[in-house]
Amino acid sequence: MIELTWALLLGESLAGAPVQLVGVVEGEAVRLELTRAGRRLRGEWTAGDDPAQPVRGRARGQVVLVKFGDARLEGTLREGALEGSLSHKSEAGISVTLGDGVSAPVLISREEVWRREWDGKPSQEIPVSLPQLLLADMDAQARVDAALSPESLLDASREDIEADGWVDSVSWSVPWQAEGLIALEVRVSGSGAYPSASTRRLVIDLARGEPLGAEIFAAEARDALTARLDAALREEIALAVADEPEIAGLLADVSFSEANLSQFSADESGLTFTVELGLPHAVAAAMPPPVLRVPWEELGPFLTADCPLRRLIPG
Repeated sequence: MIELTWALLLGESLAGAPVQLVGVVEGEAVRLELTRAGRRLRGEWTAGDDPAQPVRGRARGQVVLVKFGDARLEGTLREGALEGSLSHKSEAGISVTLGDGVSAPVLISREEVWRREWDGKPSQEIPVSLPQLLLADMDAQARVDAALSPESLLDASREDIEADGWVDSVSWSVPWQAEGLIALEVRVSGSGAYPSASTRRLVIDLARGEPLGAEIFAAEARDALTARLDAALREEIALAVADEPEIAGLLADVSFSEANLSQFSADESGLTFTVELGLPHAVAAAMPPPVLRVPWEELGPFLTADCPLRRLIPG
């Protein structure tokens, strides 16, 4: 059993205050709330959509033991994480790790099957997979739930998407995570007159449960950053037009504006901005959406003083 310093979460200064921990057990979201009075523990255990179960237990030395229903969870706490074993009567224990959802992101996939009606054809299934982040802070949880709702991610309700008939599938991935930040990509694939796809990119500050947007860029630096990215976009356009001169007219009015500053993702190299060109499908392959990068070491002058991305800037 891993050693713990109980005071890290439930020391004298926190005695009596509830502590929230979240995790995934056998593919199901779980939440544990604990309150300490001396060595005694009280709280609730919630798994999935089931009603909360009352928890009783104790903290003895460096060991945590809690019981609820026919289950018992024992383990240790270290740096905001509870690691141990969860067992039921007549069943072998399984390893469990619970935390705050910030230092180590806790993700599950929401799998649903929607149905679409299109052009008088029989109803067809739409496999939909969306991310769900679990955070111990309940206010942050409410914010991230709103940000990752189908309406926010897809800019349409389930009813609208099913009635539209264009969407074939929805999937997601995690291209990057570090320092209490996580990048998510949600891809919508569909078919109408032509197959097509779009990707929604977010960088989420886990401490607050909020996607980062243009507000992270200092007001006095936005013009300079916009001009830099517009120049990079024009270079990409010039290269594409040199290979495919017939698309020049379609790209003549394309530019990077301040409104595009909220459309970025992140990886180990820095921020990546994207611009949807809106080209007709027949010529879209001539110039895919350009990728405009700003490396971490060059981002400092553009960010607000309290921007969480500053943790990634070298030096």
